Amino acid sequence: MGEAVPTNGSHKVNSPAAMLKTFHALSLLIAGAILAVVPSAGQEFVLQSESTLSVDGTSNTGDWKVHATTITGTMTMAEVGDPQSVNVTIPSADMKGRNMLMTKNMGRTLKVAEHSEITYTLTEVSDSSTDDDGTFTLSTTGNLTLGGEIRQISMTVTGTTDDDGRVHLEGSHSLLMSDYNLTERQFMFGRFVLSDEVKVTFAVQFAPVE
Repeated sequence: MGEAVPTNGSHKVNSPAAMLKTFHALSLLIAGAILAVVPSAGQEFVLQSESTLSVDGTSNTGDWKVHATTITGTMTMAEVGDPQSVNVTIPSADMKGRNMLMTKNMGRTLKVAEHSEITYTLTEVSDSSTDDDGTFTLSTTGNLTLGGEIRQISMTVTGTTDDDGRVHLEGSHSLLMSDYNLTERQFMFGRFVLSDEVKVTFAVQFAPVE
């Protein structure tokens, strides 16, 4: 008599359908593991028209100020107080003074004819903290392009978030215009001379993209 064929299933061969199901489940597990280690793209935000930016300086005749009449920008934030990217653009010609003469002089200083945009791009947040009232403080580094020259700048930025998700960021940064080769600062045959050092102050608002 021949040997009995085992009937306990120990040598049962999986069917193609069962193998496909197992492969699909394994693929889902691998995909889940990959997604677990890939950073989230974060919430997208767009800069709002209420945002302000101004530049203050001095001259041989007194203090002066110009402000941006147009600002555009975007931001992504992984969570409150943790921006992943910030990009801001200002048309150089939209930096306006208290009168036409100041606006014209600033346009010459900023080389508006050759360089139409002022831009800022965040490159790093090296430190962050959040107070009990929800206000967060960021130590940031970014690239500022001014007059066609790119320089790395560091500044402290404070922020808050509204109940509707809007993010408010404020800060300031002092710079030397000569660092950006903005050397045309004498006007009216030398009767009006702009200072080299200026202070940039901003209060910007970002709203979440729906």
